[in-house]
Amino acid sequence: MFARYGYVFDDDSNLAKFFDSKEWYSSNSNYSGDLHSEIEEDNCKLIRIVEFTKLSHDSCPDITSDYVFPNSSSSLLSSSDISSKNNWEIIIAINEIYARYGYSFSSTELNNYFENKSWYNNTHSNDITLNDIEDNNLKLLAEERERRTKNALMHDLGK
Repeated sequence: MFARYGYVFDDDSNLAKFFDSKEWYSSNSNYSGDLHSEIEEDNCKLIRIVEFTKLSHDSCPDITSDYVFPNSSSSLLSSSDISSKNNWEIIIAINEIYARYGYSFSSTELNNYFENKSWYNNTHSNDITLNDIEDNNLKLLAEERERRTKNALMHDLGK
């Protein structure tokens, strides 16, 4: 998406090498890095989350306990609860709330993780209703994931 507008990538980066080889790409030193539509913003956010999930899965140690937060459906989490967790634990904490309802995951990493939990029962349906505590915990965890995602994946965009 950024390359369409001529984003200038770091000279020796893989992205620079890739886009420099494309006939349609032309760098534009005046491009600020802003996206031009809500759809592009949403697509960029989704791509970052997917890449962050894969990167976190590959770079963080395995989780050996049944849950990251065993009571996240019944007790509110705090910022201090989540600050010590690694990136993969944050991703699992978000998704274990959904997994308790039998959520069907499309991500290979998440599907494999939860299929190995004795308590998980894939219902092959994603039609679930969360309680207020789960909603609040998801918001807090998603904000932390978003903060970490931006920090982890903007390296090649110079941000």
